[in-house]
Amino acid sequence: MPKQLINTIGAIIAVAVLLAGVGLVALPLWLQSTAVQAQALAVQQSNDVQQSAVDGLAAEQSQLDDLEDDLAALEAEIPSAARIDTISALVATAASETGVTVTSFSPSEPVSFEAAAASASGSDAPATDAAEAAPAEPGTGRVQIPVTIDVTAPSLDSMTAFLDALRAGPRLLASIQPQIATGSEGATATITALALALIPAAGE
Repeated sequence: MPKQLINTIGAIIAVAVLLAGVGLVALPLWLQSTAVQAQALAVQQSNDVQQSAVDGLAAEQSQLDDLEDDLAALEAEIPSAARIDTISALVATAASETGVTVTSFSPSEPVSFEAAAASASGSDAPATDAAEAAPAEPGTGRVQIPVTIDVTAPSLDSMTAFLDALRAGPRLLASIQPQIATGSEGATATITALALALIPAAGE
């Protein structure tokens, strides 16, 4: 057999062996590597989706915390119960900060906001008088509590500061109407105001 033919046959056999090696070893390895990369990409995408969900929940939690803070501030201004203690605490704190002496604190029974408004619109009577004519039933929603406060102050400036402190809250007082008298020993005042409450109906 000619030498050239032998070399040609040997080259063909070598190429065939190489192709067989590629087909039997390299190709499966490449396919396996491609599958692993695809799985890794799927896992990464899944992780990204989960991380986005976690980030979204964290943002919602932050918003929830802000809403709870806002709700707490609103509850301090207008509580969900006709609580007299929050009103008396506001009056006591304002008096302590301004050097005013509270000689009388007289809250009235809670009254329905709607009934009081209707009574006031139908007459020239003050809001507190209209409110006293319309007692509120428990759980009727918006109510107001008429309050009368008698105070003495060493000066008119102290009395003014006391009124400003009442208006500052945190307990919300509406329609603060002082009747002030001044004398050589300072100032006295009878103050009427309305404390608001939002009482949920039964079952809410």
